[in-house]
Amino acid sequence: MTIDAFNIALELATEKGLEFDIPRPVSEKLIKRCEDAINFPLPASYRTFLLKYGFGGIDAVEYCGLLEGQLDEKYFLNAYWVTQEVHRQFGLPNDLFVIQKIEDGVTCLLLSQMEKEECPVILWDFSEDIERQQKKPYILANSFGEHFLKSIQYIIEDDL
Repeated sequence: MTIDAFNIALELATEKGLEFDIPRPVSEKLIKRCEDAINFPLPASYRTFLLKYGFGGIDAVEYCGLLEGQLDEKYFLNAYWVTQEVHRQFGLPNDLFVIQKIEDGVTCLLLSQMEKEECPVILWDFSEDIERQQKKPYILANSFGEHFLKSIQYIIEDDL
């Protein structure tokens, strides 16, 4: 349930009249540059998100992504730039890639645990001990697609 979950989320959002921000798709070439820079492949469902939307979100749920052009452009939704900043400021491990900023931390792709082109999405809390989080990460979903679907379902339930 990876890319399928992502596609189900998009169908559900459309069915409920939720609109995604203006799409700003990025190229395979930029995704490859990012993967080369971080020394990890990105999961298939997140790559699909990048190719379709680039970055942004639905309602109050926003995802960091990539911006066509410079990979390291300073922008609050540029996942590559945000990841590098969080590495420098908070000691985020190199195998984590930021996809969302939250109040006291970030939501990340755990790239070192890639299986069948997908990896878990975890919560990284800036107030928690780094070693404890590395040993036992708080897993939010088994893939970006699953996390995206949960976010859409939460928005729909919250609107009821």
